[in-house]
Amino acid sequence: MTGFTYWIGLFFPADAAVPEGYASIDLPESNIGVGWVCGKEENGEIYGDAHGEVCKKLDEDGFNSFRNDITGENTYCFFERYHSLRFTQKDANGNVTLDYGNYIL
Repeated sequence: MTGFTYWIGLFFPADAAVPEGYASIDLPESNIGVGWVCGKEENGEIYGDAHGEVCKKLDEDGFNSFRNDITGENTYCFFERYHSLRFTQKDANGNVTLDYGNYIL
């Protein structure tokens, strides 16, 4: 990945109006590979390298064709999903779960 742009947003229907002052990306219908990462948010272990591990596991399981055509050549799209229960409520070991979704062919 050579360039990186971090968007924070929500998913809306294709025909949703974008309010003035906001930007949007139209994401085509696609398959999504999701991996759950469980760990400590405070030390950052569920971010960064953890996403790479999700991609590696998807690749090992045959889901290795990541979409790179959504907003331009070689633009890979993935997202972090902060599930309201799994991310905000720690388990017995003090861990939370973060979901990484990757657009795949």
